Amino acid sequence: MDGLRQYSFIDATYQFNGTIASPNNPMADANGNIFVTPGNKIPASPAHQLKLVERSRKRCLKVGVDARWAYQYFHADDSNLNEKVPAYWTTNLFTRPIRLRKIADLRIITNLFNQRYYTYGTYFQL
Repeated sequence: MDGLRQYSFIDATYQFNGTIASPNNPMADANGNIFVTPGNKIPASPAHQLKLVERSRKRCLKVGVDARWAYQYFHADDSNLNEKVPAYWTTNLFTRPIRLRKIADLRIITNLFNQRYYTYGTYFQL
C-alpha cells in the first residue's frame, strides 16, 4: 500500500474592528449588525481539512480509500459567537481493475459508511 496524506490549515481571520450586516444571525443587534474584531475567523472556510488516500497497486487491481474531515463556522457568523456547523467526515472507496489493452473499469463507492453531514450552514428567515 502506498498513500497520500494531505492536511491543510487555513487561518482566515478578520484584521479590523467593525460592524458587518448579518440580519438573520441570532446574535445580531437590533439593526441586524454583528461586531467583528481582529482574530475572528472568516466563516464558511474550514480551518482544518484532512484527506487520507491509501492505494494498493497489485498487478491487476488498484484499490483506494479516500477519507475526509472538516469543521467550520456558519456563513454570516463573522463574529464567531454561534455554534459551528457540525464536524463531518466521509469515506470513499474505489477500485480499478487493470485489463489488457489498457482498458480500465473504475468502480467508486462514495460515502461508504452512509454518513449524514452538512458541508455548509447559513441563517435565514422563513
